[in-house]
Amino acid sequence: MRRSSKPGNRVGIIAAISSALSELSCDMIEVSQSVVQNHFTATLAVEFPEKLNREIILDHLNGVCRGFD
Repeated sequence: MRRSSKPGNRVGIIAAISSALSELSCDMIEVSQSVVQNHFTATLAVEFPEKLNREIILDHLNGVCRGFD
C-alpha cells in the first residue's frame, strides 16, 4: 500500500471504502476526512439497502480495509 506524504494517511482508503459500499449497493451520501494527530479519520453518511444485515456490511468493509492496517 502506497503511503501519502501526510503522516497517518494512506492513498486509497476512501476509494476502497467507496468501492466496497458500492459492491453492496449502498449509497455514500457525504464524506468528510482529515488527519488528526497523525491518525486518519473519516465520517461517512451512507444509505444501506433495507435487506442488508450488519454482519455482511462489517465483514465486507473489514475485508477491503485489511490492507491499510
